[in-house]
Amino acid sequence: MRDGGLDFECWIAGEGPERQRLECLIRKNRLQDQLKLFGHVGQRQMETLYGRADVVVLTSRSEGIPLVLMEAMARGRIVLAPAITGVPEIVIPGKTGFLYAPGALQDFVSKIVFLERSMCHEDRSAVSRLDWIRYAAQMQVVHNFSRAKNLTRFGSRFLQGIAAPDFLPTQNFVAQEWSAPRENLVLQQI
Repeated sequence: MRDGGLDFECWIAGEGPERQRLECLIRKNRLQDQLKLFGHVGQRQMETLYGRADVVVLTSRSEGIPLVLMEAMARGRIVLAPAITGVPEIVIPGKTGFLYAPGALQDFVSKIVFLERSMCHEDRSAVSRLDWIRYAAQMQVVHNFSRAKNLTRFGSRFLQGIAAPDFLPTQNFVAQEWSAPRENLVLQQI
């Protein structure tokens, strides 16, 4: 991105075993002016980072439905994430955010360049396409991923599963051999 003339700052929040490797890569590629590693970030500082971010990027190789994306989208931030596991359930390409092919650096960079150009040419006096995406992202989280709604749905499914009339074990059943017709492995873990 730097070599392509893109002016950017990248802030990485979080701590983990890759920190030393990232620090070495940043020095090796002379990116100290563009990349900042914040380490563990408290909630107040995260609010500030979300508020200043033009784009919130997720670069994970494996995720469920990442909380960081929901937090960013709820705050009206544009998100870019890999099209892996549960991410496409929350990020609908071009509607609530943007996806890139996992492990495809060129696709990632082209999406960043597209977003940078789109933001530079946004007409702030009119509603832009990115404003609609920001709004749709907020609505996606509020309507589909609220804690209350998820707990209600989970509770209903759980109760339906345990109250199923066709799961009446006989007196002679052995726990390892028994299974209900609508058995759910996730619910078994609870």
